[in-house]
Amino acid sequence: MSYTTAIDFTQIKVPSGIKTILLDLDNTCYEYTPCHNAALLQMQAAVEKIVGIVPDFLSLYQKAQQQVKNRIPKHASSHSRVLYAQTLFELLGRTDGHIYAPDLEKVYWDTFIKTMKKVAGLDDFLANCRKSGKTVIVVSDLTTTIQCQKLIALDIAKSIDFLVTAEEVGADKPDSKPFLVALEKANGDIHTAVVIGDNYERDIKGASSLGINSILITHGTQNQTTPLR
Repeated sequence: MSYTTAIDFTQIKVPSGIKTILLDLDNTCYEYTPCHNAALLQMQAAVEKIVGIVPDFLSLYQKAQQQVKNRIPKHASSHSRVLYAQTLFELLGRTDGHIYAPDLEKVYWDTFIKTMKKVAGLDDFLANCRKSGKTVIVVSDLTTTIQCQKLIALDIAKSIDFLVTAEEVGADKPDSKPFLVALEKANGDIHTAVVIGDNYERDIKGASSLGINSILITHGTQNQTTPLR
């Protein structure tokens, strides 16, 4: 199936024949990287209050993240900041990471959510979808609680009809499960649906594998991949 590109939601015009919008959340409705970077800085500060200066914190965090993802690939738990924090402490040679990991996760997500800002045109796009009777389902990786908090913080929770997460269906995109569950909730079909997302591998290929047309949000860059998250 075909896909088009758009910098943001100001450039998206959904045909009247489309009844169901399968909308990605992370780095689609807001830009992920500024939020992640701010959250990591606060997490590092919190870790260093416990263990002292960690000059290679970023590389250790990434190593911990990859270790978790290698153990539980393609599952919502692979995005857990609790597991990242606990594994990071283990990489530092400590055995008390489980004591601090929940608080470190809270530091990360509190900062992340406070930093989020909606991309241009999102509110008008969602309002137009509501006005024209289209069903909007956010289809997202990660865990349900965090994604609900993001929707509320972005003030778009009441503008969507359903939420589908990897935690709910047991698989990350581009697996077909998240998309199929979304269509089931909406009582929709592939022929009158469109996927909107930022990640070519997860969103666009996931849509294409089911025969669903899609729109790639680029944020004005040529890079259609996103960092591990």
